[in-house]
Amino acid sequence: MSLSKYEFKQNIGSMAFAYCRCSTDKQDTSINQQIKMCREYAEAHGYKLDDRHIYRDEGISGTNDERPAYRAMLYDVDMLRPAYIIAWKLDRLSRDNAELTRALDWLRRHGTQVISITEPSTGNMMVDMYLTGMAGISAQLYVMQLAENVRRGMNHRAENGLYNGSPIYGLIGKVKQPYCIDEATAPVVKRIFEEYAAGKPKRQIIDDLNSAGLRYITGKPFSISSVSHILANRAYIGEYKWGAYVIPGGIPRIIDDDLFAKTQERTRRNALGGSGVRKKLCPDLPIADFELSEHAYCGYCGSTVHGKSGTSKTGAIYYYYVCKSRKHHKHCELKPKRKELLEEIVNEAYNELLQKSEYRIAVSLYCYNQCREQYAGNDAYIASLEAERETCRRKLQNIMRAIENGGYASTLSDRIRELEAQIQQQSEAISAEQARRESGPEFGTILKYFDSIVDKKAYKWDLIDRVVIYNDKIVLLFKFTSDPREIRIEEMSEMLANRKRIFEVFDKGLFSEHTPEQEEQLRKMLKSMLEDEEAAENHDFF
Repeated sequence: MSLSKYEFKQNIGSMAFAYCRCSTDKQDTSINQQIKMCREYAEAHGYKLDDRHIYRDEGISGTNDERPAYRAMLYDVDMLRPAYIIAWKLDRLSRDNAELTRALDWLRRHGTQVISITEPSTGNMMVDMYLTGMAGISAQLYVMQLAENVRRGMNHRAENGLYNGSPIYGLIGKVKQPYCIDEATAPVVKRIFEEYAAGKPKRQIIDDLNSAGLRYITGKPFSISSVSHILANRAYIGEYKWGAYVIPGGIPRIIDDDLFAKTQERTRRNALGGSGVRKKLCPDLPIADFELSEHAYCGYCGSTVHGKSGTSKTGAIYYYYVCKSRKHHKHCELKPKRKELLEEIVNEAYNELLQKSEYRIAVSLYCYNQCREQYAGNDAYIASLEAERETCRRKLQNIMRAIENGGYASTLSDRIRELEAQIQQQSEAISAEQARRESGPEFGTILKYFDSIVDKKAYKWDLIDRVVIYNDKIVLLFKFTSDPREIRIEEMSEMLANRKRIFEVFDKGLFSEHTPEQEEQLRKMLKSMLEDEEAAENHDFF
């Protein structure tokens, strides 16, 4: 084997590069100090060090060999072949012994001598290589010991439920202390959970938060990812989690278990896809909207009832409601029910309900109480908005003081405009919330408003709590009254079918062409609809 590989042939000239790095542990000499020492050393020894060849990586660990300035320096060494590279210490190049050895060998083969300002050099290449190797091992040992100490400290804090450097929106974390509730942002968290559980889309929640001038813990506007993270975070029900450590009750809870469970159930249902995803995957497949899916339950086993489709031999697609237990091949008495029939029966019962004066008043009273409850919870949310606005004002004042002291920069003007717009948004949101609270709804106003609504279908699931399905009947349970409404499927089905036939007769204008048999049949259908034999006999629609 040739010994030439161990010979060092230094590049001619006095061109020098300088490499400076400040690691993330905040314990090293600063970048500016390192640059100053490198320049002084180059000047004292007559080396030519151009500012363009001072390479700096700030805030990057020495264990990472993908540092931008470090890679740029190696590229320029290959192109320009400098005689020297100056560094404050060798571990600036790398704290990984294997990477440091590879880098020093690569630089030596490219004719570049590495000079450490603070570490000794004997001038003997073999001795210097030995000392360099030992320095690399010491640097790597330091990193390993530091990492072990950090892990030990974080494990200790996790065992005791202390803040471990993971900020959580709505909570305050201080070093070596347990989390505590942030009174300024906790009401926002609670509002996000309540609105999502009530059916409000994430995008609308995000738009409302951002339009109110609120910002996420990162200082940026709320997004789908940030709201999704909040809704999935078990810290809000008091669960402390860090790595393998899970401590129930380790964090002050912001919401209760029932509210968290409702949001997780809605998230789970949305994750299943829905008609939008199915339409993207199978654009030619007809999509049915099973409006009872989130509200219907089996009357025999209590499981939820879901939509299901089936295809006949002729290729026609039929839609059914099926008990979840039966759908998963478990025993249940509930037989599949046709989608169209069940939904029509529920809608008919709902329409009948709104026509009765006693129910109409009860519904209006329910809406009135719901509104009052909603307005009553505005104080905490308003306080949160006011706290956010005060924070923005302090930031704006700090910027103005910096400008007065001569610290103006072009980027500050953009930041000033951003803070002013945020303060304006927050002020408008506070005024709107206060107006809603102070002008609280009156019962008479709500009653008139409810009577004026032409299409009351939009309020159906705000009033119906659940639909319980049996083989022979449907039971509707309401939110505004404890009295259930029981409907016999066969009777309602017959009534709806008869009404449909009568409407067809009216539409086709067949009154003058009826036979006695047809007249008798129509009277029976009318009797079924009116549920009054005398009214049917006396009704002269022919």
